[in-house]
Amino acid sequence: MILGPEGKSTLVFSEKINDDFCFDIKSGEVTIYIDNDMTLTNENVVPKRSAINIEPNAKLNLYIAKGVTLTVNSGFGEKGETAEDLGAKGGPRRLGRNKSTLDR
Repeated sequence: MILGPEGKSTLVFSEKINDDFCFDIKSGEVTIYIDNDMTLTNENVVPKRSAINIEPNAKLNLYIAKGVTLTVNSGFGEKGETAEDLGAKGGPRRLGRNKSTLDR
């Protein structure tokens, strides 16, 4: 993707997308308008990641037209390692002196 002035870019999808598609926003500010049905998936993305990936210093403005369906399937990512597999001890969560409302 080529970014415009000040690292900004705008994309408009006005036709239906019937193929695997994903968004990988690495930098800058990207504005995307979706005017027709679209499916985003990470099925064939290498390396395996979300169907919508936004890097920490990037910004995505996403606009979906009324009546349009955007389906996002990120269910094809690889399973990560659990903390136990890395030698973590696990165990109950420690509570501080002041409990929050979530701990009650």
